Amino acid sequence: MLSRKKLTLPMLFVCLVTVGVAFSAPATSRPKTWSTNFEAALAASKQQDKPLLVHFYAPWCGPCRQMDAEVLKSAQLAKQVRGRVIAVKVDTDRRSDLVRRYGIESLPTDLMIDSNGKVMYRTAGYQSPGEYLAVVNRYYKRFDAAKQIRIAAKALAEEPPGKVSISDGLIAKTEPTERPSVTSVSEGATKTILGMEGYSPVSLWNGRKWVKGSKKFASVYKGITFYMASQAELDEFESEPLHYSPRLLGCDPVIMSQSDRAVAGSVRYGAYYGGELYMFVSDDNRKRFKAAPLSFSRTRHVIKTDQIEGTVLR
Repeated sequence: MLSRKKLTLPMLFVCLVTVGVAFSAPATSRPKTWSTNFEAALAASKQQDKPLLVHFYAPWCGPCRQMDAEVLKSAQLAKQVRGRVIAVKVDTDRRSDLVRRYGIESLPTDLMIDSNGKVMYRTAGYQSPGEYLAVVNRYYKRFDAAKQIRIAAKALAEEPPGKVSISDGLIAKTEPTERPSVTSVSEGATKTILGMEGYSPVSLWNGRKWVKGSKKFASVYKGITFYMASQAELDEFESEPLHYSPRLLGCDPVIMSQSDRAVAGSVRYGAYYGGELYMFVSDDNRKRFKAAPLSFSRTRHVIKTDQIEGTVLR
């Protein structure tokens, strides 16, 4: 056995190196968060319909180096943007054309650009990790909400009427007998919104069936006009309108929870939860609600009819 006294410095060095190799973690290839090819990143943004996050910097810029080390290389940012955002760094010393195109006047500067090439936001100067993550997350949610609206609008415009599943706690199945008409109703000088695309909320609640209402049995609740199928239904609705009308004035709770936007849901996608009707712009959002109903049903907003956007109610 080799004694400690005979362990020379060169041998000790060899031992330390050997131990270091033996106990070091194996190298793993992790996906890169940031690319450096702007054109390829822009093309990927359009192709994948994802926002483009652009960081303008220069090698000589002190705040740029600090932000790169503390923010851009953080595991938290990598986790947040991966799969959601296309991220690219631009060296302003090499890309004066992009500096001119986007009007970069100070460094570092960060932009988020939607898949159509429109600049959604711009920040200049050093951003702390918390500030940067919050801004990226907020504008990603806005982009995602707008994307969901586009997808839902396209589906409603192109697809024929299909089965509408109403989930109770989440359950009843039915289907409209005709394609819903999308109209608005005028009450004097005030323009109101036609709720539930003209289907009776009382018929839906009592029988879990989509039954077309009539203008003869109309009732306005919080600026939304609802049609009932009979005088008895009208009396029932007006005795307790909060009970029968959809939550959030029929706006999608998933979008509202994530982006504070009031986007009208569709009768094609509804869910009863806790005895209350929620409406969604897409089946994906209904599934997201069903997976975590408490987180979305607790959304509390004061909504006015002029804030409601979308293609279903207008």
